[in-house]
This record gives sequence, structure tokens and C-alpha cells, in this order.
Amino acid sequence: MLALCLFAQLLILNSNCTSNPIPQNDPEMIDGLVLSLEDVVNDMFVNSNEGIAHGTGSDWAKKPCFGKYTDQPYAFDNWTEVLTWGQVYASNHNNECRPRPDDPNETKNCVHHELCSPDKNFPNIRVHIKDLELYIYKKDNTWERLDHTALVDKSHPGQYGHSYVEDFDGDVNKPADIQFEPEGGISVQAGSGWNFHFWGNGKKLDYEKLGLKGIFVVCKARLIGVEGDQDPKYLLNVGADHIRSDGLKDWGGASNISVALGRFKYVTPEWQYFTMHAFATKAVAKAAIIDNPSFSNTLLNGGIICE
Repeated sequence: MLALCLFAQLLILNSNCTSNPIPQNDPEMIDGLVLSLEDVVNDMFVNSNEGIAHGTGSDWAKKPCFGKYTDQPYAFDNWTEVLTWGQVYASNHNNECRPRPDDPNETKNCVHHELCSPDKNFPNIRVHIKDLELYIYKKDNTWERLDHTALVDKSHPGQYGHSYVEDFDGDVNKPADIQFEPEGGISVQAGSGWNFHFWGNGKKLDYEKLGLKGIFVVCKARLIGVEGDQDPKYLLNVGADHIRSDGLKDWGGASNISVALGRFKYVTPEWQYFTMHAFATKAVAKAAIIDNPSFSNTLLNGGIICE
């Protein structure tokens, strides 16, 4: 029986959870945060993200999407590592993102507009990210947590991510202003033409032994420093890549290829889970996540849900 319980109520049929106080500085658990397994499945099959990532114009910035190998077994030559990642963007906010009338030199990209540059217009507000995790679905229809990147190693903050130009053109990047928070995890900002791209620990997989059938990625995030009705419109999503183990390039010069890109959701002052799974059809995802007790049991042991 768990001494600490993450949820006030778990949205799974025939399951209940009794709420207990959770220390705010516990890096593994956050009081009152609810993960609905229905939402885990549905987030990959909605028509669009909650908002459009500013400065991208790419299909992946408009809706969740799956990579090259989503609809077939995860076993192919030399691609033997999986890397989890996430992205923090300013929201494009559609037509509300316009040049400021008091600045005739402002371009249509409106990089100084408050909706597109929350880093400049809301300098005290940051995105707090914790616990980037990778779960794998194996050939025996069981789940296993393969990686938990706690984002707490202050000696090498750059290992967790960098600021990149929003469309990743030329892979241009620079060191990000990463701060380590007392509750665990890191906080960052984005905007003014830059995103924050972060990642976990790459994990090598024995595809033949595991018979890997699916992948689930999750992290938690919130806004900190918000005062009054301030609303900086940050978006966040998570995903995963296959990494080529021999360092060579393939498929047009790539050494990594997308598994899937999860749904962009707005970051709020309340903690939320941001998720991604790699199942090409909703029926397959439902069977592996909702109807399979191994999924909830594995996440329970990982500190994400309680029964």
C-alpha cells in the first residue's frame, strides 16, 4: 500500500483513490494531479493542438503526429536507442499576434508582441518542468518504465536542453536560461523567436528481446511567478525519437527519426501532465492503455497514479 497517494480521484472505472497530503518539495509526486487514461489515449487523436506554436508553420506544430515507424514493429537495423524530449513555445495565438502599432519597424512575425514574446513581456513568469519519463510496451503485453529524467543535476544544466530557433532552421541554438527549482525540476522561458527544447536520457533497447510494441512519454509542468490575471500563453508538448546507434545518417541525412509528437497544450499555474503515446489507431491504444491493467500498475509504481 502506498504511503503517499498522488490523486484525489483516478478516472479509471472501478478504481478509487484516497487523498493524502503530499509535500510540495517531493520531486516524484504532486498533490491533486489527475491523469485520465481516456485523455492519454484521446490526446493523440484530436484534430489539433490547444494552440499553434509560434514561428513554425509545420504540420507538427498544428496537430499531434506519428513518425515513420509507428504502424509497424519497432525493430529496424541500427536504430537501437530511444530519446524522450519536450518543447516549450510561445503560442502564435492566431490573429491576435500582430505587430505593435507603436513600432513601425516591427515585422509580421511580431516577436515583441506580448503573446509571442512572453519571455520579454512577462519576465517573472517561467515554465516549471519535472520528471520526464519513458515507458515501453513489450511483446508480452506488459509495460515497463525505462527512464526517469528528474531534471535535478545542477552541475550540467545544458544537458537537459537548449534554446533553438522556432523552426529549427539550420539547427541554430544557444544556451538556455535554466533555473533549478526547490520543488525539483527546472524552469525556463521561451519567445522572441526561440523555443526551449529539452530531452531525457537516451536509452538503448534490445528490440529482439523486448519485442517492443509501443512507447509512452510523460512529464509534468506548470507556470510559476504568475501574478493576478497574467496569461503568457506558453505551449508545451512531449515526444520521442529513435536514435541511430552507429552515428551514420539515413533518410535524407538524419541520425534520428520521430516516434511521435504529442499534443501541444497550454501551460497553466496548475500542474498538468503532458503525454505522448505511439499507437497508430485508437483501438490499439485503448487496448494497450485503458484495457491493460499493466499500464496503470506500472505508472502506479512509478509514482504517477494511485489506486
